Amino acid sequence: MKLIALDNGHGAQTAGKRTPVFPDSTPVMREWEFNRRVVQLLKIELERCGFRTIEVSPGEADTDLMLRTKRANDAGADFYLSVHANAAGGNWSSANGIETLTAVSGDGLRIGKVLQRYLVQATGLRDRGIKDGTWLAVVKYTKMPAALVECGFMDNLTEARLLISETYRQTCAVALAKGLCEAYGVSYVPDAPEPEPDDRMLDEGVARTVIDTWISKSWFDTSSAELRDRYHWLADELRYASGILLPHKSLAGWVADTIISTWMSKSWHLAYDAGSYSEAKYIGDLADALRIAAGLLPENQ
Repeated sequence: MKLIALDNGHGAQTAGKRTPVFPDSTPVMREWEFNRRVVQLLKIELERCGFRTIEVSPGEADTDLMLRTKRANDAGADFYLSVHANAAGGNWSSANGIETLTAVSGDGLRIGKVLQRYLVQATGLRDRGIKDGTWLAVVKYTKMPAALVECGFMDNLTEARLLISETYRQTCAVALAKGLCEAYGVSYVPDAPEPEPDDRMLDEGVARTVIDTWISKSWFDTSSAELRDRYHWLADELRYASGILLPHKSLAGWVADTIISTWMSKSWHLAYDAGSYSEAKYIGDLADALRIAAGLLPENQ
Protein backbone atom coordinates (compact mmCIF):
# COMPACT_ATOMS: atom_id res chain seq x y z
CA MET A 1 0.00 0.00 0.00
CA LYS A 2 1.09 3.58 -0.64
CA LEU A 3 3.26 5.37 1.92
CA ILE A 4 2.08 8.91 2.76
CA ALA A 5 4.50 11.38 4.37
CA LEU A 6 2.60 13.61 6.80
CA ASP A 7 3.96 17.03 7.70
CA ASN A 8 2.39 19.28 10.34
CA GLY A 9 3.75 22.67 9.36
CA HIS A 10 5.99 24.78 11.63
CA GLY A 11 6.59 24.13 15.35
CA ALA A 12 4.90 24.82 18.65
CA GLN A 13 6.95 27.97 19.25
CA THR A 14 7.48 29.24 15.68
CA ALA A 15 7.40 33.04 15.83
CA GLY A 16 4.31 34.73 14.43
CA LYS A 17 2.45 31.55 13.50
CA ARG A 18 -0.64 32.06 15.62
CA THR A 19 -4.01 33.77 15.69
CA PRO A 20 -4.38 37.40 16.75
CA VAL A 21 -5.82 37.98 20.22
CA PHE A 22 -9.50 37.02 20.25
CA PRO A 23 -12.02 39.72 21.24
CA ASP A 24 -13.32 37.45 24.01
CA SER A 25 -11.47 35.17 26.42
CA THR A 26 -10.68 32.50 23.82
CA PRO A 27 -6.98 31.56 24.09
CA VAL A 28 -4.69 32.39 21.17
CA MET A 29 -4.16 29.36 18.93
CA ARG A 30 -0.73 28.53 17.59
CA GLU A 31 -0.86 27.28 14.02
CA TRP A 32 1.11 24.19 15.02
CA GLU A 33 -1.74 23.14 17.33
CA PHE A 34 -4.11 22.89 14.37
CA ASN A 35 -1.58 21.37 11.98
CA ARG A 36 -0.45 18.76 14.48
CA ARG A 37 -3.92 17.66 15.49
CA VAL A 38 -5.09 17.27 11.89
CA VAL A 39 -2.03 15.15 11.10
CA GLN A 40 -2.70 12.96 14.14
CA LEU A 41 -6.31 12.44 13.06
CA LEU A 42 -5.36 11.98 9.41
CA LYS A 43 -2.80 9.31 10.31
CA ILE A 44 -5.56 7.31 12.01
CA GLU A 45 -7.88 7.76 9.02
CA LEU A 46 -5.28 6.73 6.45
CA GLU A 47 -4.03 3.69 8.34
CA ARG A 48 -7.60 2.47 8.81
CA CYS A 49 -7.94 2.66 5.02
CA GLY A 50 -4.78 0.60 4.51
CA PHE A 51 -2.21 3.33 3.81
CA ARG A 52 1.17 3.39 5.50
CA THR A 53 2.29 6.71 6.98
CA ILE A 54 5.44 8.44 8.15
CA GLU A 55 5.47 11.63 10.20
CA VAL A 56 8.36 13.85 9.15
CA SER A 57 8.04 16.28 12.08
CA PRO A 58 6.49 14.36 14.99
CA GLY A 59 7.74 16.61 17.81
CA GLU A 60 7.05 20.17 18.90
CA ALA A 61 10.27 21.56 17.40
CA ASP A 62 10.15 23.42 14.10
CA THR A 63 11.94 20.75 12.09
CA ASP A 64 14.16 22.09 9.30
CA LEU A 65 12.44 21.83 5.93
CA MET A 66 15.36 20.01 4.35
CA LEU A 67 15.23 17.42 7.13
CA ARG A 68 11.50 16.98 6.64
CA THR A 69 11.89 16.34 2.92
CA LYS A 70 14.94 14.10 3.49
CA ARG A 71 12.96 11.89 5.85
CA ALA A 72 10.23 11.48 3.25
CA ASN A 73 12.73 10.84 0.45
CA ASP A 74 14.72 8.32 2.50
CA ALA A 75 11.54 6.44 3.40
CA GLY A 76 10.49 6.21 -0.25
CA ALA A 77 7.17 7.91 0.37
CA ASP A 78 4.66 7.94 -2.47
CA PHE A 79 3.09 11.28 -1.57
CA TYR A 80 3.97 14.19 0.73
CA LEU A 81 1.21 16.17 2.41
CA SER A 82 1.89 19.30 4.46
CA VAL A 83 -0.99 20.60 6.60
CA HIS A 84 -1.26 24.31 7.44
CA ALA A 85 -3.57 27.13 8.47
CA ASN A 86 -3.28 30.30 6.40
CA ALA A 87 -2.73 33.93 7.40
CA ALA A 88 -2.93 37.29 5.66
CA GLY A 89 -1.04 39.30 8.28
CA GLY A 90 -0.76 39.91 12.00
CA ASN A 91 -4.24 41.36 12.58
CA TRP A 92 -7.81 40.21 12.05
CA SER A 93 -8.69 40.36 8.37
CA SER A 94 -11.39 39.42 5.86
CA ALA A 95 -9.15 36.95 3.99
CA ASN A 96 -10.86 33.58 3.87
CA GLY A 97 -11.04 30.19 2.27
CA ILE A 98 -9.19 27.00 1.37
CA GLU A 99 -6.27 26.69 -1.04
CA THR A 100 -3.78 24.02 -2.07
CA LEU A 101 -0.22 24.66 -3.24
CA THR A 102 1.41 22.03 -5.42
CA ALA A 103 3.21 21.38 -8.69
CA VAL A 104 1.90 22.85 -11.93
CA SER A 105 1.66 19.45 -13.62
CA GLY A 106 1.83 15.71 -12.99
CA ASP A 107 0.53 13.70 -10.05
CA GLY A 108 1.12 16.54 -7.60
CA LEU A 109 -1.35 18.72 -9.47
CA ARG A 110 -3.78 15.85 -10.02
CA ILE A 111 -3.87 14.84 -6.37
CA GLY A 112 -3.81 18.46 -5.18
CA LYS A 113 -7.00 19.15 -7.13
CA VAL A 114 -8.70 16.17 -5.50
CA LEU A 115 -7.66 17.26 -2.00
CA GLN A 116 -8.83 20.82 -2.67
CA ARG A 117 -12.21 19.59 -3.86
CA TYR A 118 -12.75 17.40 -0.82
CA LEU A 119 -11.72 20.11 1.64
CA VAL A 120 -14.00 22.71 0.07
CA GLN A 121 -16.95 20.33 -0.08
CA ALA A 122 -16.49 19.19 3.52
CA THR A 123 -15.94 22.60 5.10
CA GLY A 124 -18.15 24.83 2.98
CA LEU A 125 -15.42 27.47 2.94
CA ARG A 126 -14.53 29.60 -0.07
CA ASP A 127 -12.60 27.78 -2.81
CA ARG A 128 -9.39 29.76 -3.38
CA GLY A 129 -8.22 27.16 -5.86
CA ILE A 130 -4.89 25.56 -6.71
CA LYS A 131 -1.77 27.72 -6.36
CA ASP A 132 1.71 27.28 -7.84
CA GLY A 133 3.73 25.74 -5.03
CA THR A 134 6.90 24.95 -6.94
CA TRP A 135 8.80 27.50 -4.82
CA LEU A 136 8.00 25.61 -1.61
CA ALA A 137 10.73 23.38 -0.18
CA VAL A 138 8.23 20.60 0.44
CA VAL A 139 7.35 20.58 -3.25
CA LYS A 140 10.74 21.52 -4.68
CA TYR A 141 12.92 19.05 -2.77
CA THR A 142 10.69 15.99 -2.48
CA LYS A 143 11.19 13.11 -4.89
CA MET A 144 7.52 12.24 -4.74
CA PRO A 145 4.41 14.31 -5.61
CA ALA A 146 3.60 16.79 -2.84
CA ALA A 147 0.97 19.29 -1.79
CA LEU A 148 0.55 21.87 0.95
CA VAL A 149 -3.03 22.50 2.05
CA GLU A 150 -4.15 25.73 3.73
CA CYS A 151 -7.28 24.84 5.71
CA GLY A 152 -8.59 28.33 6.50
CA PHE A 153 -7.29 31.67 7.75
CA MET A 154 -6.30 31.90 11.40
CA ASP A 155 -6.52 35.72 11.20
CA ASN A 156 -10.12 35.59 10.00
CA LEU A 157 -12.23 35.56 13.18
CA THR A 158 -14.90 33.21 11.83
CA GLU A 159 -12.39 30.75 10.40
CA ALA A 160 -10.14 30.98 13.47
CA ARG A 161 -13.04 29.76 15.59
CA LEU A 162 -13.33 26.80 13.22
CA LEU A 163 -9.61 26.05 13.40
CA ILE A 164 -9.72 25.73 17.19
CA SER A 165 -12.67 23.32 16.97
CA GLU A 166 -11.97 19.60 17.31
CA THR A 167 -14.89 18.79 15.03
CA TYR A 168 -13.51 21.05 12.29
CA ARG A 169 -10.08 19.44 12.62
CA GLN A 170 -11.73 16.04 12.27
CA THR A 171 -13.66 17.30 9.25
CA CYS A 172 -10.41 18.35 7.55
CA ALA A 173 -8.70 15.05 8.38
CA VAL A 174 -11.56 12.99 6.99
CA ALA A 175 -11.74 15.15 3.85
CA LEU A 176 -8.01 14.72 3.20
CA ALA A 177 -8.24 10.98 3.81
CA LYS A 178 -11.16 10.65 1.41
CA GLY A 179 -9.27 12.70 -1.17
CA LEU A 180 -6.19 10.49 -0.96
CA CYS A 181 -8.38 7.39 -1.15
CA GLU A 182 -9.94 8.68 -4.37
CA ALA A 183 -6.57 9.71 -5.78
CA TYR A 184 -5.14 6.23 -5.26
CA GLY A 185 -8.25 4.21 -6.04
CA VAL A 186 -8.74 3.02 -2.45
CA SER A 187 -12.09 2.60 -0.71
CA TYR A 188 -12.54 4.93 2.22
CA VAL A 189 -13.29 3.05 5.45
CA PRO A 190 -15.28 5.18 7.92
CA ASP A 191 -14.65 4.94 11.63
CA ALA A 192 -18.24 3.91 12.26
CA PRO A 193 -21.37 3.61 10.14
CA GLU A 194 -22.81 7.02 9.41
CA PRO A 195 -26.24 7.52 11.03
CA GLU A 196 -29.33 7.52 8.91
CA PRO A 197 -30.37 11.10 8.09
CA ASP A 198 -33.51 11.04 10.24
CA ASP A 199 -31.55 9.78 13.27
CA ARG A 200 -30.43 13.36 13.94
CA MET A 201 -33.28 15.66 12.99
CA LEU A 202 -33.01 19.18 14.38
CA ASP A 203 -36.25 20.56 15.77
CA GLU A 204 -37.71 23.06 13.30
CA GLY A 205 -38.56 25.53 16.06
CA VAL A 206 -34.99 25.50 17.31
CA ALA A 207 -33.68 26.10 13.80
CA ARG A 208 -36.01 29.04 13.19
CA THR A 209 -35.25 30.57 16.60
CA VAL A 210 -31.48 30.42 16.09
CA ILE A 211 -31.75 31.83 12.57
CA ASP A 212 -34.10 34.65 13.55
CA THR A 213 -32.38 35.57 16.82
CA TRP A 214 -28.76 35.55 15.74
CA ILE A 215 -27.91 34.69 12.13
CA SER A 216 -30.44 36.90 10.35
CA LYS A 217 -29.59 39.85 12.59
CA SER A 218 -25.89 39.52 11.75
CA TRP A 219 -26.77 39.22 8.06
CA PHE A 220 -28.61 42.56 8.17
CA ASP A 221 -25.94 44.22 10.33
CA THR A 222 -23.04 43.56 7.95
CA SER A 223 -22.35 45.09 4.55
CA SER A 224 -19.77 42.42 3.67
CA ALA A 225 -20.95 40.27 0.77
CA GLU A 226 -18.64 37.47 1.88
CA LEU A 227 -20.03 37.47 5.42
CA ARG A 228 -23.59 37.59 4.13
CA ASP A 229 -22.90 34.56 1.94
CA ARG A 230 -21.38 32.80 4.94
CA TYR A 231 -24.33 33.58 7.23
CA HIS A 232 -26.81 32.53 4.55
CA TRP A 233 -24.97 29.22 4.15
CA LEU A 234 -25.00 28.58 7.93
CA ALA A 235 -28.72 29.36 8.10
CA ASP A 236 -29.38 26.94 5.24
CA GLU A 237 -27.43 24.23 7.08
CA LEU A 238 -29.94 24.60 9.93
CA ARG A 239 -32.83 24.56 7.47
CA TYR A 240 -31.59 21.33 5.88
CA ALA A 241 -30.94 19.77 9.29
CA SER A 242 -34.50 20.51 10.44
CA GLY A 243 -36.30 19.60 7.22
CA ILE A 244 -37.30 23.17 6.38
CA LEU A 245 -35.29 22.67 3.19
CA LEU A 246 -34.98 19.34 1.42
CA PRO A 247 -33.26 16.97 1.08
CA HIS A 248 -32.68 16.58 4.79
CA LYS A 249 -29.09 16.21 5.95
CA SER A 250 -27.65 15.93 9.43
CA LEU A 251 -26.04 18.96 11.03
CA ALA A 252 -22.24 18.81 10.94
CA GLY A 253 -20.51 19.11 14.30
CA TRP A 254 -18.27 21.94 13.22
CA VAL A 255 -21.27 23.89 11.90
CA ALA A 256 -22.97 23.59 15.28
CA ASP A 257 -19.73 24.63 17.00
CA THR A 258 -19.40 27.66 14.71
CA ILE A 259 -22.92 28.90 15.39
CA ILE A 260 -22.59 28.38 19.13
CA SER A 261 -19.17 30.02 19.46
CA THR A 262 -19.95 32.91 17.08
CA TRP A 263 -23.28 33.97 18.58
CA MET A 264 -24.83 31.87 21.32
CA SER A 265 -21.96 31.67 23.81
CA LYS A 266 -21.68 35.46 24.00
CA SER A 267 -25.44 35.83 24.49
CA TRP A 268 -25.38 33.20 27.23
CA HIS A 269 -22.60 35.01 29.10
CA LEU A 270 -24.36 38.37 28.78
CA ALA A 271 -27.60 36.92 30.14
CA TYR A 272 -25.88 35.07 32.97
CA ASP A 273 -23.76 38.05 33.99
CA ALA A 274 -26.91 40.21 34.05
CA GLY A 275 -28.62 37.74 36.38
CA SER A 276 -31.10 36.60 33.71
CA TYR A 277 -30.66 32.95 34.57
CA SER A 278 -33.83 31.74 32.87
CA GLU A 279 -32.73 33.39 29.63
CA ALA A 280 -29.25 31.90 29.99
CA LYS A 281 -30.79 28.45 30.50
CA TYR A 282 -32.98 28.93 27.42
CA ILE A 283 -29.94 29.82 25.30
CA GLY A 284 -28.03 26.88 26.76
CA ASP A 285 -30.90 24.54 25.89
CA LEU A 286 -30.92 25.82 22.31
CA ALA A 287 -27.17 25.26 22.05
CA ASP A 288 -27.53 21.73 23.43
CA ALA A 289 -30.25 21.04 20.85
CA LEU A 290 -27.75 21.94 18.13
CA ARG A 291 -25.10 19.73 19.75
CA ILE A 292 -27.50 16.79 19.96
CA ALA A 293 -28.56 17.22 16.33
CA ALA A 294 -24.88 17.26 15.34
CA GLY A 295 -24.09 14.15 17.38
CA LEU A 296 -21.90 16.07 19.85
CA LEU A 297 -24.18 15.14 22.77
CA PRO A 298 -26.31 12.01 23.33
CA GLU A 299 -30.05 12.47 22.85
CA ASN A 300 -30.80 11.83 26.52
CA GLN A 301 -28.36 14.56 27.64
